[in-house]
Order: sequence, then structure tokens, then C-alpha cells
Amino acid sequence: MNILIQKLISLLLFILPWLIWWKVFDRTRIFEVLTFGSLVSIIAIFIDTMGVHNGWWVYHEKLFDQVPHFVPMDYAALPVGYMITYQMVHTWKRYILAASLLSGTGAFIIEPLFIHLGFYEQLNWSHMYSFIIYFLMAVVLKFLFERLKQSINAAS
Repeated sequence: MNILIQKLISLLLFILPWLIWWKVFDRTRIFEVLTFGSLVSIIAIFIDTMGVHNGWWVYHEKLFDQVPHFVPMDYAALPVGYMITYQMVHTWKRYILAASLLSGTGAFIIEPLFIHLGFYEQLNWSHMYSFIIYFLMAVVLKFLFERLKQSINAAS
């Protein structure tokens, strides 16, 4: 695929999730939801940097060549997907189901699509590992946020 087209796709993948988020986010919970998304992004960047550094995967095309990870995924798609899920799904039972669907979509649809498009190559990695990490990230962060909100409410 032409490098210019890959850059344009990367740029679109970076901008589009934020446009969707802007339409659906709950303005009364902006700090809470953005903090949740920021933690998702920090974790994703950390894991992505570890994966590239340890030779688990490599990115052949990046939006910014100087950055070792895939910016649209770590700064847009993952945080926005997780923020929307966190904001919209309130019960644990439904959240587990939504986190499973989100994780499955990321690991078994989006990652193979990025491989097909030439953005990403797995070296010593499996989509199942990604699924587990995506799922645990969603569940652990929600658990921590629920506990934090309980602590804040108890202190009030």
C-alpha cells in the first residue's frame, strides 16, 4: 500500500474516534471519563512500547515515525472505545459483556485488519494475548474507578 495512503488512513483512525466521542460523551462526567481514557492510553502506550522493545510486534507504518507505537490505536481508538463503554454501560454484568465484545473486536478484527493493511506485524505474539490484555485493562480500570468513587462519596 502506498505510504501516503497509509498516513492518511492513520490520520483518519486518529481523528474519527474523537469525533464520535465528542458526539456521545456525557458532559456531566467529563473529568471522570477523560481520566479513565487517559489511563487507558497510558497503559496502552506502556504495553505497546514494551512490545516493540521486546520484539513481540513491529509497526511498519506509523503516523509519526519517531514514535515507536501506533498513535491512532494508543491515543484514539483504545481510549475512546473504553471511555464510551465505561460511560454507557453501568452494571457489571453488561460491562463484562461489553468489555468482552470490545476486546474481541480489537484483538480478532482490528489487529488482523492492521496486519492486512501493512501497519502491524506480530513477531512473538498472539491475538489471544491482546484479547486478555484488552479485557483485563477494561475490568481492572472499572474496578479501580468504582472503588475510587466509593471512597470519594464516603469522604463527602
